[in-house]
Amino acid sequence: METTMSSYVFDNSGESSSERLSYLERVCDPVTISCFEKLGVAAGWTCLEIGAGAGSVANWLSARVGANGTVLVTDIDPRFLTGLARGRRNVDVRRHDIVADALPTNSFDLIHARHVFVHLPEAVATLPRLKAALKPGAWLVIEDFDVLFDRTIPFANRTKADTLNRVADCTWRLLAKRGSGMNWAIRLPLYFRELGMIEIGANANFHCVTGGSDYARFQKATFARARPEAIAAGFASAQDYETAMVLMDDPTTIYYSNPVITAWCRRLV
Repeated sequence: METTMSSYVFDNSGESSSERLSYLERVCDPVTISCFEKLGVAAGWTCLEIGAGAGSVANWLSARVGANGTVLVTDIDPRFLTGLARGRRNVDVRRHDIVADALPTNSFDLIHARHVFVHLPEAVATLPRLKAALKPGAWLVIEDFDVLFDRTIPFANRTKADTLNRVADCTWRLLAKRGSGMNWAIRLPLYFRELGMIEIGANANFHCVTGGSDYARFQKATFARARPEAIAAGFASAQDYETAMVLMDDPTTIYYSNPVITAWCRRLV
């Protein structure tokens, strides 16, 4: 891996604000919360939220587990999370690298990470540490984007569709350049099985997106972050990016988002 390259394509140090993360939260939170409700997240639980974005899931967990529960919120750059603990005695925000830093063992009723491990070449190797941090009978939930299908099937203009696909695929090519697996998310049930977990399940959720929507705004901001490195690598041209940016603002644009795989499992012993 090149030493000048961040291990994250979109680490928080490159964010000027939490706006891009907030767009994504508004799209993804309903699916995440539905999963938590199905698993029975309840008052008194001890939760670990890894890579908490702008903090919306941590806020929900804080309210759900109540005064007798706790939410440990970790991030390699927690600057967008500093306000979370204000007025919430059950929330603790810490700077933490999930790959390198220690975790307590047998400590959590729920561990959750969304759009974190897809960035990490060490993702699979980290799973045993997450299992060890769970209490027996506790839940692990991981959510990440995947590249399951052609996102531009609804496009009538195939030239524009090809351009959008080329630009959107730059993100995946930059991840692969860092050693991250493009099929990480869809393989999560297999990894959970190999880990000896039980009650394994997964859903794939995606949206039919129109230009100007929250997801399109998130996508536009994502393109802007990836653009310099992708162009320098020859993955797409400056004109490709200009076209894609216009498409993300155009209300007549319609395309599919990448699926988000929500996968869950339970520690037996």
